[in-house]
Amino acid sequence: MIRRLTRKDVDNFDRARLLELGLLIFQALPEFYENVPLDREVLLLLLTEQVDDPGTEVGEAYAFFEGDSLLGILTVVDTAELKNAQAAGTIPIVRELTRDQRAIFQKALSGYGRGVEDIADPQGRDLPRLAVLEMARGKGVARAMMKHVLDLYGDAKVSLHVARANDVVTRLYTSLGFAPQSDTQLPIRVLVRSGHAGPR
Repeated sequence: MIRRLTRKDVDNFDRARLLELGLLIFQALPEFYENVPLDREVLLLLLTEQVDDPGTEVGEAYAFFEGDSLLGILTVVDTAELKNAQAAGTIPIVRELTRDQRAIFQKALSGYGRGVEDIADPQGRDLPRLAVLEMARGKGVARAMMKHVLDLYGDAKVSLHVARANDVVTRLYTSLGFAPQSDTQLPIRVLVRSGHAGPR
């Protein structure tokens, strides 16, 4: 079953489920979160606090449940608001850092940003986070969540970032009608899809 996660859902999660949710958010963007010099559990719990916060990249989050088990998440943000959402999600993390940790993090962010392609057209929706628990991969969870969200947004243009080295996820996106925005050789590139493109 796929449903949108609310703050009430998250508030009712026990610590183990919160850490599982935080890990999914982390795994959706490890290239970024691995640069955060915080205790891993502290970071994971901070990430869960952003779910259903409309100003962040996980404000609109869809979860795949099998019974009581949380297997995956996919998030949606207005593409025009993506940069603001990224900043809003980073601020609470930075507040937890010491001065020395902030300096380390800022240096890492500088290098990270140089490897990420910018979205050329701010129209439509962006899918900033997609992750599936390792034990549930290869079972259609990611595809089901993607189809759910693509059906919700119908004619909207949809964009996302993907690591160039992530062939498995790139094949999934391509099969759903996504294509590279450009021929950039940056490590993290943009894929785009017009409304109702590709197989349903």
